Amino acid sequence: MKTFSSTAFTLCAFAGMLASFQPSSQANDWPTFRGADRKDISKETGLLKSWSADGPKKVWTFEGAGLGYSGFAVVGGTLYTLGAKEFEEHLIAVDVATGKEKWTVSIGPLLTNGWGDGPRSSPTVDGDRVYAWVARATSPVSVPRMAR
Repeated sequence: MKTFSSTAFTLCAFAGMLASFQPSSQANDWPTFRGADRKDISKETGLLKSWSADGPKKVWTFEGAGLGYSGFAVVGGTLYTLGAKEFEEHLIAVDVATGKEKWTVSIGPLLTNGWGDGPRSSPTVDGDRVYAWVARATSPVSVPRMAR
């Protein structure tokens, strides 16, 4: 049986910004690909204009997503992404404050091809549901945000 090794999945650049997110603060949410209005522009204010020579402090690294090329959605203190483990694609929820996995759920079979295996889409959060597109599916998968 062929197995896939877990690929280090580093969220360092995103983690520093996400650490300040508060679950009740909707202004910080990034619920879908390219943000709430799909312009790739954050509404955050008071960000540094330049970094010190040491750069920003690494808050956490998450290495449990496995294979794939997924983007992120962040809502209410939870980061959502996709990854592949063994022969399945998974929707993964990570606690923004700690970098720890909250839950993961299998959403479909692993995409394999000559350009790199695994999921390629970004989850979308709408209300109490998370939507994810599985590469081998003809329609998106819908999962309750808080059901896990």
